[in-house]
Amino acid sequence: MTDQKKYVNAGDIAPDFTLKSLDGKDVKLSDYRGKRTVIFMWASW
Repeated sequence: MTDQKKYVNAGDIAPDFTLKSLDGKDVKLSDYRGKRTVIFMWASW
């Protein structure tokens, strides 16, 4: 078992992650460090 948290509370620093942009490039959350960023996640289920 790892010490890594499985959740994030309001006010916590979000863990870094990488996603594909619409043009296929990798985009990391850390690329926006120091900038105001809104993360909107949803699921279809």
